[in-house]
Amino acid sequence: MRRLKALWFTRLTVVALAFSVFAACGDDAGPPGDLDPTEAAAALDAIVAEYFDQNDALNSLGFFGDFLGVAIAPAVAPVNAVSALDAGTVEAARLGAMASVNEWLTWRASSTPERIPVGLQGKTFRWNEQATPPGYEILDPDEPGAPANGVRFILYAVDPILEQPINPLTEIGYLDIIDTSSFPTINISMLAHVTGKGDLLGVDVSGTFGQTSFTLNTDGFVSNGQQQLRFGLNVGGTAQEVNFDFTFSFATFSAKLEFDGLIVNDELGSGSLVVTFTDTSNRGNVVFSLAVDNQGVIDPESGVTMNGKRVAFIAGTVDDPVITNAVGDPLTPAELQALGELFHGIGDAFELFMDIFIFSLVLISLGAV
Repeated sequence: MRRLKALWFTRLTVVALAFSVFAACGDDAGPPGDLDPTEAAAALDAIVAEYFDQNDALNSLGFFGDFLGVAIAPAVAPVNAVSALDAGTVEAARLGAMASVNEWLTWRASSTPERIPVGLQGKTFRWNEQATPPGYEILDPDEPGAPANGVRFILYAVDPILEQPINPLTEIGYLDIIDTSSFPTINISMLAHVTGKGDLLGVDVSGTFGQTSFTLNTDGFVSNGQQQLRFGLNVGGTAQEVNFDFTFSFATFSAKLEFDGLIVNDELGSGSLVVTFTDTSNRGNVVFSLAVDNQGVIDPESGVTMNGKRVAFIAGTVDDPVITNAVGDPLTPAELQALGELFHGIGDAFELFMDIFIFSLVLISLGAV
């Protein structure tokens, strides 16, 4: 979990896209070329800085998160969080998700996980720099405060630039993990609290993880100490099929991804993707839809609408797509650039989905011993 902050909150262009679309179009649907990338980037940078880069809980977990699983169950590692995000593509995210699912299902086929061991429930783990190697340990088995049906990890200050603990080690808060699962039923929650700032990060994961299929529902937030950004993820499938819907919201803006796909020999067969960006203050929405058959041919009804008006069609094949405007003419350079911004936003949304999905699996694995 070394890349926790980066995993969760890669550049959230989905939010920037929503800002730029609605700032440009107001109540009337305008052409995609009207988007203002500069304004979008400025809005995005402000959000990332306030909610993510300056989030003490995320910064702490970015370093200390690597050591949580080892502290709870050093001999058990049911989930190797497969991350193929370095390539920065939707395909990499999809392959990473499927690799993680297959690893989980392979492990579950011959194992029956249990909850966090009774002997650890209600215990607090503190960092022991003198241990070999350094790591989290229960230094006082009678220390109060930890949840009775879970564990508590003390969080420490981390330099957000160097991504290393501040010296001397400075306690800033705690992370509680509560597990009431009874496999295959999953019910796990996590809450990160920072003294003087409140709850800065929360995640609830529920669902079922059987030997051949799974459903996973994740609901969470990240906070600046006063306001929250919410996200939700519902995902299910088998080794042959995966489907999900993912939502992310901030103030009046939200983004939703809906995906269904068949997996054939570890490759994506037919599939469909719908991405909706919405301003709930009645300023409109942008919908991107793409459907592909098992030969890679794109459904000619695929495309982009703004406030219900068609602004682009996508046809052809995955390897050679044909993009035209609402009357069938090729897009102008400005429109192509705007559409590129949309694709970039969708790619980042896919990455964010993958990040939260992987983190949910990791969170489950902390209690699956």
